[in-house]
Amino acid sequence: MPAARPPDPTLSDDLAEQLRRSSHAALKASHELVAHYSDTGDTPTQRDVDTLIDHVADTLQALADSLAGSSRELQTAEPQGGSLGQGEGDGSSADFGPGRDHRA
Repeated sequence: MPAARPPDPTLSDDLAEQLRRSSHAALKASHELVAHYSDTGDTPTQRDVDTLIDHVADTLQALADSLAGSSRELQTAEPQGGSLGQGEGDGSSADFGPGRDHRA
């Protein structure tokens, strides 16, 4: 069995940066989705469209939070023999604060 090579120390930094960028992109997409108002002209259909937009925006925000949390974990992980991917708690970094009031 060949000797294990130590991981490239810049690999986790590069991955953390890509996760941070992906988090930012997902959050931006969420905001753009909420900012895009579509009027269907039919009240029940409008409610369904609004609900769908809210659910997708919430999902994108949760994804952004998770990616940002993973990025932070990688940046603070021990470089040699650390516990990459084994953070404390349940691994969730989502912060579900007060709801968005985008249709006021």
